[in-house]
Amino acid sequence: MDATQAKEIADSLNTDNTNELSEVNQKIADAVYAGDYSLIIESDLSPKTILDIQSRGFLVSTSPNMCRISWDGN
Repeated sequence: MDATQAKEIADSLNTDNTNELSEVNQKIADAVYAGDYSLIIESDLSPKTILDIQSRGFLVSTSPNMCRISWDGN
């Protein structure tokens, strides 16, 4: 693999994570708007997305094919 191929792969990984993170952010916004304090995503999230969500103060619990994201209502 040359540098160009490596960059293309890295860019696609970043795009995949950005798309996943954008989708999760929208689901969180929708849940907050609905007055909820958690949501369940019925699929696996990438470790990078989970770490990003956790770094912003959300609680994340996972099991196979499911991810629960919650936040404090105060």
